[in-house]
Amino acid sequence: MATKKRRQFTAEFKDRVAIEAVKGQKTIQEIASHYQVHPNMVTIWKRQALAELPKVFSSLSAREACRTNRILSSG
Repeated sequence: MATKKRRQFTAEFKDRVAIEAVKGQKTIQEIASHYQVHPNMVTIWKRQALAELPKVFSSLSAREACRTNRILSSG
């Protein structure tokens, strides 16, 4: 019997699904049905996206702090 190959999803696809789940305008089931993925995958991608958000903003703050320090030290 032939084995079924697992589907692989791009980061962009996962982002799109996760953002839609975070918005909360549709249920997880509706999103899963629309994108033809299992609801568990939607939940996992949503959880991963929410876990990474603090890192995104903290790295932006670090860059802003470096830029501010450069401006202050050059003046």
